[in-house]
Amino acid sequence: MFRKILALFLFMSSYYLTIPLSAAPLVDLVRKCSNAEKNKDSCPPYPWYSKQGFDEKYLYLEEADSSWKTIQFPIVLKRHYTGTKPVVTYSFLTKFSLPTHFFKKNKSIGLRMSYIGQVFSIYVNGKLLESQGKADNTGVQHYRMLRELVLELPTHILKTNNVLLIKIQGEPKHTGTGFFFKDGYEIDYQKKLREKVSDSTGFILLWLYLAIGFYHLLLYALRRQEQYNLYFAILSFIVFVYFLCRSNFLFQFRNLDTSYFERLEYMSAYLILPSMYAFHEVLFYQKVKKFTKIYGGICILLALVTLLVPLPTLSSILLTWQISALASLFYLFYILGKNAYQKNKDAIVLLIGIVLLVAAGIFDILDSIFFHIGFFASGYAFSSYILGIVALLAGRFANLYSTVEGLNRNLQEKVETIEELNQNLEKKVEERTFELQETLSQVRVLKEKQDGDYFLTTLIIKPLTSNYVRNKNVDISFLLKQKKEFQFRKKKHEIGGDICIADSIQLHGKSYTIFVNGDAMGKSIQGAGGAIVLGVVFKSVVSRTQISQESTAITPEKWLKSTFIELQNVFESFDGSMLISVVMGIVDDSNGFMYYINAEHPWTALYRDGTASFIEEELLLHKLGISGFSKSLAIQTFRLLDEDVIFVGSDGRDDIQISEDQGVRVINEDEHLFLKHLEKGGGELEKIYESIQAMGEFTDDFSLLKITYTTPKSPPQDIDMDSRYQKQVGIGKAFYQEGQIEKAIAAFEQAYTISPNNKNLLDLLTQLYAKDKQWEKAAILTLEMAEANPWDMELFLQTYKYCKQAGKFQNCMDIAERLKIREPEKLEYMLLVAEAHYLNNHWFELKKYVNRILAMQANNQEALLLQREIPKNLL
Repeated sequence: MFRKILALFLFMSSYYLTIPLSAAPLVDLVRKCSNAEKNKDSCPPYPWYSKQGFDEKYLYLEEADSSWKTIQFPIVLKRHYTGTKPVVTYSFLTKFSLPTHFFKKNKSIGLRMSYIGQVFSIYVNGKLLESQGKADNTGVQHYRMLRELVLELPTHILKTNNVLLIKIQGEPKHTGTGFFFKDGYEIDYQKKLREKVSDSTGFILLWLYLAIGFYHLLLYALRRQEQYNLYFAILSFIVFVYFLCRSNFLFQFRNLDTSYFERLEYMSAYLILPSMYAFHEVLFYQKVKKFTKIYGGICILLALVTLLVPLPTLSSILLTWQISALASLFYLFYILGKNAYQKNKDAIVLLIGIVLLVAAGIFDILDSIFFHIGFFASGYAFSSYILGIVALLAGRFANLYSTVEGLNRNLQEKVETIEELNQNLEKKVEERTFELQETLSQVRVLKEKQDGDYFLTTLIIKPLTSNYVRNKNVDISFLLKQKKEFQFRKKKHEIGGDICIADSIQLHGKSYTIFVNGDAMGKSIQGAGGAIVLGVVFKSVVSRTQISQESTAITPEKWLKSTFIELQNVFESFDGSMLISVVMGIVDDSNGFMYYINAEHPWTALYRDGTASFIEEELLLHKLGISGFSKSLAIQTFRLLDEDVIFVGSDGRDDIQISEDQGVRVINEDEHLFLKHLEKGGGELEKIYESIQAMGEFTDDFSLLKITYTTPKSPPQDIDMDSRYQKQVGIGKAFYQEGQIEKAIAAFEQAYTISPNNKNLLDLLTQLYAKDKQWEKAAILTLEMAEANPWDMELFLQTYKYCKQAGKFQNCMDIAERLKIREPEKLEYMLLVAEAHYLNNHWFELKKYVNRILAMQANNQEALLLQREIPKNLL
């Protein structure tokens, strides 16, 4: 167990402390590097100019005159201003050029500011891009000190040569007035910048801290003698507040004053170390010692002072605490070193974690004083440290569980021995009875503790199993019966590895219903652990999609694929010790088209017109957590008709003990028997469960998720509108027969305004647009048709053709990728993706796909033609 905990801890540390490398930005506003210069630090600084004050005429400047001073990053006004005004205003100006080929691409450009504050206005070519915060001559009324700000640069204001002007106002004595970091100021494609500043792993870990805190708080409530659970819960809550204030999540709310976050961040930082010391002391000595009480009182005093002093003073208080923190760490090393020397395995694991954490903390302190890089190493190191402690405490729980099992076996041996004793030997009977009663008493105590842990686990998993679907077209319900039952505080509860989740999201402005049914490997608490991981990660993806507008700008195929891969990456990190079968999918609320993935889960069933059948025929994917994919990930699809019902369930629906032959259990092996239960139950969850239960005994967890689709009701057709529609169609057909295409198009367009959902009219109008070479209109119309009929693959191919003719190359990319995700091994779709990369000048991706196609079919002429278009320096 010790080796497993240590290996997990070191793996998490090495994973989170790895700094990802990224390609050079389109324009680096900090350093001016040529392509030949490999080392960024040797590049000359990017030309920036500053001037105290601000004037409207600066908006029309094209060059900085001699009154402007050159300046370099990091730009902290505290270092440049020597006056005594409470608020100063500075202007910063630079020029940047964009390559001419950029204006030919259909991509949005973004501006990234890794840090900016306190009150600012950003102008590009004299146009106001963003303005946040509020200040006057007496002081700052509304602080906006932002990290990782990414703004879109509207293409209509951009030129080849551009002027960037930034107005900064703030308290000159505050280190946060200006541009605090020395890197991370750049111009690039907006999507690339948002991917660079996003931190999905950190966001998941942030809420994991909160869940861990509540879990150990409940452990303490049930077992007050284990006080280290209380102090670890306090530490988790403080860490949650600290990293929440440092994350980008709170800065998305424009009306919030960021000075509150800054104070709260400092206060929580001061309290982390004393809570950490208290946890270690209680863990090893069962009490909080005098040093920690004194140091904790000092840190609480610093936190209270932080609430009252002016913002510029916070840096001085922070410096005082940083010095005291470095000095006090020797005490923590003393505690862990002493216990590690005594060969305490827990102390050795924690000592390794503290060494890594202190190294990251020293780097962050030096960075805040000297380097100003902006990489927050402590966040990743602390995640590894906290997860290491969780693994350590989980090891203690596993040891407790093993002790219970050992006592159970011991009890069984004693019972057998008692039966063999001579009944006439009263003395031996009394001795054995006494031993038995004592053992039973121990078992009861340990069993109560075990049931308490089971109960706490159910409290965590219960909110994850949720149904937030409120759609009148798609209705989802589920039935969940876990195999393991236990009694805690006179109430019966269940625990197991099955989980069902349903929710609603928006993609490209359309409403979708998402669902997942999982069955984690293992019984009772082991399976529940897998279900918790699935629920936490899936919920975080859904929350990110619901609050982030950028996360909704993808197709349902891409959303489902990326979600599955994110889940696979998490479960794969457990190195095969945690596997889970799953069916997850997404249903278009407007037309009932379902996209789904089945990873070694029982086949999905359709109940239509009283008849049940499976909609799958073969296994395509193994369970989540198994390393690697045997082939490309394919998204399966199915079109639901009116009143269709889909059933997804775990293998508990099939693993029924139907009889027992000479002590050997006979388990059902016919998966098609489930279809008969569906028909017998009439598609009703409770009746289906009763039908299966009547056949035999459940041997595994049982979960069943039901999806019912109802076609949206169309409003009754107005007679007058129908008459006008028929008239316009007749006029259009007459013009078409006479060869007057333009007049025919005008008549059909009038009919389209009356009845925009008539597919025959849309097909005819699209053909006329194409015949008249109005590719833009043809593309827009077929895109709308494809979105309404996502099951029509031929329509997608036609849409691709029109988008290509109209120059809508990004739409071509989206269509090609959607087709390929559904059938990843189909050569026709691979060629479409390759051509779409060529149209969008994605040379590296084009090379990858061409090589893959030629490996499959060496003489493919289309691939050979595309290969000739690849720049020679990339071949």
